[in-house]
Amino acid sequence: MGSSHKRPLEKKRNTSSFRVGMKRIIKDTLWAILLIFILLIGSKWVQARPPIQVAVSIPPQAYFVKQVGGNQVRVIILLPPGANPATFEPKATTLLSLSRAKIYFRIHVPFEEAWMNKFRAVNRRMKVVDTTREIKRINNDP
Repeated sequence: MGSSHKRPLEKKRNTSSFRVGMKRIIKDTLWAILLIFILLIGSKWVQARPPIQVAVSIPPQAYFVKQVGGNQVRVIILLPPGANPATFEPKATTLLSLSRAKIYFRIHVPFEEAWMNKFRAVNRRMKVVDTTREIKRINNDP
């Protein structure tokens, strides 16, 4: 008789521990779903951010900036295709685009030397990065 009383208690204990285990699994699953939901919404917010406007002098620079920045950057190329960097004069629309740039990557082409003060005047908040700094030039080649 004593053993018959133990069996219902053991069954009750097993059912109770099963319920506790299931509650824990459900709770952990809900937390995981909530975490995934937060991460998905967070990634949407990051993607919804407008790209940073970056200005460069020539198309090869734009290629490198796009490769590094991907969808996070919008590149403004100052020198249009076929233009001469020694005689180039930016149009008002180019200066307007430059006024919205956050960063300008400078390489010391001739038009930059002539126009840098004007570039800085149209956008005082723009960070100018000298990409030729610490680079030794071959035969004083710009």
